[in-house]
Amino acid sequence: MRAVVFRRHGGPEVLESAEVSEPSQGPDELLVRVKACSVNHLDLWIRQGILAYPLRLPHISGCDVAGVVERVAPGVTQVKPGERVVLAPGLSCGDCSWCRGGQDNLCRSYGIRGAATDGGYAELTVARATDAIPLPAGLSFEEAAAFPLVFLTAWHMLVTRATLQAKETVLVHAAGSGIGHAAVQIAKYLKATVYATVGSEAKVAKAEALGADEVINYQREGFEERVKTLT
Repeated sequence: MRAVVFRRHGGPEVLESAEVSEPSQGPDELLVRVKACSVNHLDLWIRQGILAYPLRLPHISGCDVAGVVERVAPGVTQVKPGERVVLAPGLSCGDCSWCRGGQDNLCRSYGIRGAATDGGYAELTVARATDAIPLPAGLSFEEAAAFPLVFLTAWHMLVTRATLQAKETVLVHAAGSGIGHAAVQIAKYLKATVYATVGSEAKVAKAEALGADEVINYQREGFEERVKTLT
């Protein structure tokens, strides 16, 4: 199969299209034909090389993957070949007390698809059947691949950690970023008042379109004083 790989760390110039072996499918796993994969900021860090993710090169990046189930392992019944899915990016043991308690991000073996393993910059990828999330009919592969890691991160910050409630006020920094985009939309979904900061006038309209109640260009005014005035 074809894949985008890098054999050394560096800038975009180290990426190359190559013929690689089809990934081997283990028990309880799916083989997924990739239809879309986002460019996450983690992909850039992995390509450049960071100590948190020592890699065995060559490596295939790609955290956020959407595609069609090509084949399932014997005994897998919850997902069928031909189904449209998006893959949960988090990887954990699934058996420790943290995983069983719904806090798999605290698992000692926790990692991210495309960083701890090969990812979705390829024609085919493998995943646990439990990581496959069915796509609604109205959601495109490109839209699906844009949300997993950033929306999970923003939801964990706002809902799990901050327990944001309706009618509360939240300040979202860098609303033009992936996580910022997600945070604004999640906060509005929860019926909170959202103040957002951006670094250019071009991003003001985008933040407003996402639902931000007030948008502050921190390059032109101090957000601290503006937020004090607004609140």
